[in-house]
Amino acid sequence: MKVFMETSTQIQRLLHTKERMEHIQRQLKSISLCTSDYVYMEFRRVILQTFAYFSAFWVCKMV
Repeated sequence: MKVFMETSTQIQRLLHTKERMEHIQRQLKSISLCTSDYVYMEFRRVILQTFAYFSAFWVCKMV
């Protein structure tokens, strides 16, 4: 069975609590995954925005 991996699950696989990430990995272990270019684009956008926000936050804190 193929399962479509959407954006929020992709993000939670990398940026969530350890327990949540492990739970997702266990659920997906025996499943064939597929996704789309749009999901990949959204994933990159969210990740880059998050890192930009935190780096701006830390720069402001250091000044």
